[in-house]
Amino acid sequence: MRLPPAFYSQNRSSESCPGLSNPEPTVLGTHIEVVSTNPEPMGLATGVDVAAFSPMAPESSAYGSRKARFSASHQRSLFVHSALVGICLSGCTVPWTQKAPKSELEKKTESVQEVLQSEERPRLVGEAASLLWMDIHEYEGFGLVNGLPETGGDVKPSQQRDYILRELRANNVDKPNEVLASKATALVRMKTYANPGVARGETTDVIVELSDQCEATSLRNGWLMPSRIMEMQLLGNQTRSSDVKARASGPLVILPTSVTKEDSVNVTRAVILGGARMVEGRKFGLRVKESVRHATTSAAISRAINDRYYFHNGSERRGVASSKNDSLIMLETPSKFNWDVQHYTDVLLAIVFLENRTELEERMEKCRQRMNEPTIARQACLELEAIGKEAIPILEKGLTSSDRELRFYAAYSLAYLDHPAAAPVLAELAKTVPEFRPLCLTGLQVLDHFSAKDQLEILLQDPEPETRYGALLAIRNRNPRDLSVRGQPIGEMTNFIMIPSSVPLVAVSLEQRPEIAVFGDSPAVTMQGYFEINPRLTMRRDENGQIQLVRFQKGDEDLVARVAPDLLSVLEGVRAVGGTYNDVIVLLDEAKRNSWLSAPIEFNPRPHPGRIYHRNGAEKDTGKDTASNDVKTDIVVETESSEPNSKWWFW
Repeated sequence: MRLPPAFYSQNRSSESCPGLSNPEPTVLGTHIEVVSTNPEPMGLATGVDVAAFSPMAPESSAYGSRKARFSASHQRSLFVHSALVGICLSGCTVPWTQKAPKSELEKKTESVQEVLQSEERPRLVGEAASLLWMDIHEYEGFGLVNGLPETGGDVKPSQQRDYILRELRANNVDKPNEVLASKATALVRMKTYANPGVARGETTDVIVELSDQCEATSLRNGWLMPSRIMEMQLLGNQTRSSDVKARASGPLVILPTSVTKEDSVNVTRAVILGGARMVEGRKFGLRVKESVRHATTSAAISRAINDRYYFHNGSERRGVASSKNDSLIMLETPSKFNWDVQHYTDVLLAIVFLENRTELEERMEKCRQRMNEPTIARQACLELEAIGKEAIPILEKGLTSSDRELRFYAAYSLAYLDHPAAAPVLAELAKTVPEFRPLCLTGLQVLDHFSAKDQLEILLQDPEPETRYGALLAIRNRNPRDLSVRGQPIGEMTNFIMIPSSVPLVAVSLEQRPEIAVFGDSPAVTMQGYFEINPRLTMRRDENGQIQLVRFQKGDEDLVARVAPDLLSVLEGVRAVGGTYNDVIVLLDEAKRNSWLSAPIEFNPRPHPGRIYHRNGAEKDTGKDTASNDVKTDIVVETESSEPNSKWWFW
């Protein structure tokens, strides 16, 4: 045991130790004066006189004689030598002479250090970690639809009946069995989907299908009562459910054949636009790979991510990454990436966490060279975007490439860096390359510069319907309070937007919200004769050229509205007689089929992601292997099903 420092600098006299006639040995540095009366060297022959090393030895002991002096180092060497020889002769072992075995943590630490210090070490986050929970979740539930015009029916004895009865009783509904047996109600199965990173409070569309245990015949004009949506799974003969994930309610919309491409209208299936509100958000994160799994690695990755992306809470800054342990890092999504979570995660994986300045500059140069090759240009742009504004000059050079794919990659990354040079390139590609159109509009939407808004306003006049309506949605997503795209409500039935334009168009929303967008003036309605919108609602042109709408009410006076023969007036008339957005869809579907409007009608002309860009003009039917020439332009992880990867995969 090492003595305290004061001991090495103090000569203690006999006064401090009563009974001693001679002072204690003086300790200086690593030498000690030892007094012995034995002129022979210490060793096994003479033994080790323990009393000779005691500072409390009396004067008559060997300690008291000063005839022989040895250096402390000499004495220690003789002592150790003698002890070791004795040990060898006796065959004993001394535990304190052996090294303790390394713990598993020490072994793991050394292994990780060896990997991180090697030439082949991971430098990007994606080389050291992988994404977690990036799949699309399906939520389900059972609910009750009411307001049906004598097309409802009772529910057969089943688990579904037991479930909905419990729900009705929990909501204090009187006589629940009579409610189920009513011709105005029907039991339905609900379904919605939650993308990675969806936040609490966000809304999604709800798919509604008539239950196979219900005797109802049609869901037309129905309204879903407030219902719970959960994750459900059949285990054995029992249906197990999770906590509530979303709550749903609202009017049902049955899609026309012009949208579903079916031979006839399926009246047992419907959609509620924006009808589900998330009760619980979905988190996602990173898992550190086994080869480098360690608390220091997890902390280093989190620190690198937080240096690049963070939130401002007043005067404080909070990073988006939170290291939970040596393997798990939880992530949050900045609002800028809410419309493209997949791109956000791609950039996160391209962030550097183990690289010095010289290596960073070398990699930037390599990225500049890789941007000339379409097959690897996207990864190069992601790495440059992950670096930040320092990489803007290199990305700018990509905007002048003759290859439109390369221009797109560079412009899209620059949009997230808020660089205005990206705006005209994205707008040009949105008009000329349909495969890149969805992401180009997203890029213009997130680019925080007035030039992006200017380009979107120009795209409102593009002849392509999905470009025009997509630009409208992008402008509203940039600023929901923008008066130019805010529109006016027509009761609770729908929202009506008019965009000044010399090229007329009527865009009908079938996602997120009920909405009619008219480009140009309100188009004239040229119908002649009589049309039945539903068994209780009819429409005809009267002798004065006006449009007359009549709703028949059982046991009550009919509701009648006479309006001018233009679309906005007709929509106001439908609302006045108690019509629904579903009635508007039926009317516009018939108008499109018979050319009743002076403007073309397009249902849901949204530019959906999930398209395939064929590099070098390769076509699918050429019979050639074009796998290396096919580029997915998607912002959502693509499923393995053959259905299109968008919010419309369920049709």
